[in-house]
Parts: sequence; C-alpha cells; structure tokens
Amino acid sequence: MGLFVLLSLAVWRVTALLVHDEGPGGVFVRLRELSDAVGGPLNCFWCTSVWVALLASLFFVSGLKNCLLWWWALSGAAIIIDELNAQV
Repeated sequence: MGLFVLLSLAVWRVTALLVHDEGPGGVFVRLRELSDAVGGPLNCFWCTSVWVALLASLFFVSGLKNCLLWWWALSGAAIIIDELNAQV
C-alpha cells in the first residue's frame, strides 16, 4: 500500500511538471510546444498521466499482470489527486 501511495504521488507530480510547469529556462513549455506537432499530448493531464504511469509501473512493479493493473491504477490515482488539487 505504501508503494502505491508513493508512486501515485510521484506520477501526479511528474505529470503536473510536464503539463503545468514552466521548468528551468522554459524547457517544459518548449516540450509542450513541440508536442503540439503530434496532437499536443503534453497539454492534457489525463493523457500524459497514462504514459508517466506506464513508465512508473514498468520500472517499479514486477510481473506483466501486476504491471498492467498498476499502470491504470497509478494513472487514475494521479488524475484524482489533480482533480482534488484543482478544487482547493
């Protein structure tokens, strides 16, 4: 349970970094501008959280079945955290 909470917060933060923050020297702004050429996936929190959660589950969870479950659970948790954070 502790690993899930930790990874959920990590996925939320990395996704928020890519989607909302400027970064040093505007590096994340430039990445979002580059992503516009392929449909702008870095402009959508939900879309970006899916791919960040995939990377997190591949690196930190063993077994294909577990990896698939954690992939979607981490993305969903990050989305819930972001929605709750937007209401505050």
